[in-house]
Amino acid sequence: MKNLLFAAILLTLLLPSCSKDTEENNPETPDTSIYEGSWSGTYEGDHEGPWDMFVTDHGTASQTFIGVSGVGNGAGTVTESGVLNMVFSTGAESMGQFNAETGVVYGTWSLVNQTTNISGSFYGTKD
Repeated sequence: MKNLLFAAILLTLLLPSCSKDTEENNPETPDTSIYEGSWSGTYEGDHEGPWDMFVTDHGTASQTFIGVSGVGNGAGTVTESGVLNMVFSTGAESMGQFNAETGVVYGTWSLVNQTTNISGSFYGTKD
């Protein structure tokens, strides 16, 4: 009887800690499915040109743009609230906001380093 009582107490103490570890090790994937798909538009400012972007339902984004020196690529993330953060192969960065209701994305871009300080804005729509 003592062994049964001891086993019951031990299980009661261990189960909550196992559950907590599982939740901490498996964070929920953000639901960005409302932004999923192809988007395209233009960027302007110190440089200008067209861009295309694809957003997955897991909040990752990949973008291609035509720049002064050719084609560039970017990778980034989208949050559930539609905030976009991208980093490009050129060293440029962009931050933006999706609006799923209107099918619009807009924001700013910049490339700042020891030799360059350029920036601008971008605008696009869901294809």
